[in-house]
Amino acid sequence: MRPTFSISLAIACIVCASCATAPRDEAALGDTVLRENEGIIIFSIVTNSYNSFDEKLAGDAVPNRDYVLDYSPATGLAVRQIVPIFGTFGSSSGSIGGNMREPEKFVVKRLLAGEYSIFKFHMSLGSIAGSSNTDLRFTVTPNKVTYLGKVQIDWYAKQVAFGRPLSIVVSDDLNNAVKIFKERNPGLGYEITTNLIRN
Repeated sequence: MRPTFSISLAIACIVCASCATAPRDEAALGDTVLRENEGIIIFSIVTNSYNSFDEKLAGDAVPNRDYVLDYSPATGLAVRQIVPIFGTFGSSSGSIGGNMREPEKFVVKRLLAGEYSIFKFHMSLGSIAGSSNTDLRFTVTPNKVTYLGKVQIDWYAKQVAFGRPLSIVVSDDLNNAVKIFKERNPGLGYEITTNLIRN
């Protein structure tokens, strides 16, 4: 599904509110004991932003470059679209927040088993704020740690007018992800499997 983009005052307010309250995911779960219908996902996010001349913005070029990814069970689009407005529906829906100046963000989530979708990308880049629809599907496997891949999101200012500002690529960096996960979660002995995000 090709991402689409929209900018409005209402969206800008939603984005700014989301960026301010989005949880900062930690890569450690402590002594987590999974229930029968739960699983753990691990993946990393790399984001870059480019100006209207396709020049990559340096880390300190724009002080405010926050982003939020909304996810929920892979149900109907109408249900998913109201999550960022009215809040999440239980522990199966939520948001992952970060900053484009971070070189790479490592994410660990404990979720109910099932199919999920990362359905919207929000960003605030200086005075610009907006959101882009996505459809990144992933699977949570019960009683296992599932590696979803390394997600690179590139945002292009000159593509906003055409409704296609995002380039999303998912690659496999399993060895590095497993190393980080085991260093921060030495007590967790769950099997680690790979099932990359589907774009």
